[in-house]
Amino acid sequence: MSRPRRLSHELLPVPGGRVGLWTKGSGPDVVVVHGSGLAARDYRLLLQALCQDFTVHLYDRRGRGGSSDNGISYSVRTEVSDLAAVMAATGSRRVFGHAYGGFVALQAAREHDWDRVVTYDAAVSIDRDTPDWWVGDFEEAVAAGDHGRAAALLVKGLDLVPVVSRIPLSLGTPIGRIYAASPFGKDWNSRAGATLAEVGEVLSHDGPATDYAGITARTTLCVGGASAPWFRRSAEAILPVLPDGRMVAVLSGLGHDAAQRAPKRLVRELVDALT
Repeated sequence: MSRPRRLSHELLPVPGGRVGLWTKGSGPDVVVVHGSGLAARDYRLLLQALCQDFTVHLYDRRGRGGSSDNGISYSVRTEVSDLAAVMAATGSRRVFGHAYGGFVALQAAREHDWDRVVTYDAAVSIDRDTPDWWVGDFEEAVAAGDHGRAAALLVKGLDLVPVVSRIPLSLGTPIGRIYAASPFGKDWNSRAGATLAEVGEVLSHDGPATDYAGITARTTLCVGGASAPWFRRSAEAILPVLPDGRMVAVLSGLGHDAAQRAPKRLVRELVDALT
């Protein structure tokens, strides 16, 4: 195996803007699309793990790092366009997306003839199965600048952290405010509005699993065994309609944040699926 290239960074032009692109590794090219409320730097452990087998391209979606702002009118169409531009510029035909990044990857794969698509806890809404009871309150909390309550609503509404998700909001909100005051929380606070817009895109694209029947890439849908059940239900609904759906890989004991932590079991699954 050749020695991985050192980490490099560039500002890559995309239609109507630019994105900050980080690259490291050797071997086949893979583009990584990060989740909502996160940035490329939150996946440094995953990049380090995958760069032993692949040339990994990890970019900041708009509104992060040196990438362009989201603009006044946000749409997943911009995300799809940006991903396609990154894939073309890097020569990659493999993509991995986490959470909202998985949604972006699947939306883009409906239109592009790529080789491999792999997701982890893709935020896809099938037949109104995604919980949305919390969205109105979340919007009000973001508008009021109460990011702690917004964080608590997001975690409980989407069941992102099982232990915290199951406690009453009266207890979860103070925990959320402690989080919002932390360095990582302050970073998330600045993206709360973007998270609201992204949740809106997921819900507005709700539909039948057959919406994804046009994906030609070999597709593997990974979900955490400790993640919210709706991630697994949507993956299991989508897989049968895919012409080259490989499997739904349920990784026992792993939660929604596994893509940031890069445990060995997930890395092995990703290497196998992307090869």
